[in-house]
Amino acid sequence: MLSPSRNDGSGSGGLPITIRKFEWEPDEELSSRTWAYSASIGGVPVAVQAVVFRADRTVLYLPPDVRTDSLPPGCPPEPVLREIVSQVNQDLTGLDVCFCQAAVDPEDELARTALTLAGFRYLTDVTEFTRSATAADAPRSSFESAPNIRLESPSLTSDLWVRAFEASLADSVDVPELLDFRGPRESFESLALLAGGHTEHWRVLMDGNHPIGLVLPTLLPDGTAEIQYLGVASSHRRRGHGTRLLQHAFEATGSMEISSLNVHVDSRNVAATTLYQRYGFGPVTRRSLWIR
Repeated sequence: MLSPSRNDGSGSGGLPITIRKFEWEPDEELSSRTWAYSASIGGVPVAVQAVVFRADRTVLYLPPDVRTDSLPPGCPPEPVLREIVSQVNQDLTGLDVCFCQAAVDPEDELARTALTLAGFRYLTDVTEFTRSATAADAPRSSFESAPNIRLESPSLTSDLWVRAFEASLADSVDVPELLDFRGPRESFESLALLAGGHTEHWRVLMDGNHPIGLVLPTLLPDGTAEIQYLGVASSHRRRGHGTRLLQHAFEATGSMEISSLNVHVDSRNVAATTLYQRYGFGPVTRRSLWIR
């Protein structure tokens, strides 16, 4: 359902900037709702922006897209950015939101300006890697010399998941700043919520009775699959456990009708980047991650 609202501001040189907001309310088929904004000068659209409210109480913030060729002569984009960002911030004030995040092209100067105006801070760059579902060179790892090492699929309500997740976060370079906003349990619950019920291939790596790692391969609605998370406890790294978890992701997604397997990696995580590239993953996009 569309619910429009209006706000009039003033642009460069006294030009009036009109902001309109449209809200898509969630229904039974949607797990999120969206606010879309348009900015116009003299009835001419000059910018659009959207914010998406996700089921885990986070907001995906899409910075304003300013159509510079539609701006009046002599009007810079900054007044439009300030006006639309101000309206969005005003609408977000007081809402029960865990955090807002944005992922933008590192070369997009206007997006960086808009995010700075909106109070965001830059965290890191994240690279999306992909691998064809039919690619060769699947990893192979054996635990014959370590009989206590095994994969398990406990109920999602089991504390093993959070214990494994928390152990893997120690000394991690996978955007550790997000832990400033929510702890391991809430973060894992968020991953489960965003998976939309496709958790049948998730596994915990056990060493005896101790959870030491986990991998979360998830089927996506667009016909691809994603490794939502793969991590190993700091005390068990560099022993081949990451390769074993990746092997399971390949085996699991091999039974799905998918076109590709994707994963997002913090640019600071050199070990993970090396592992994925070793087994046929190639970079697709690179985005700067901002948070507020």
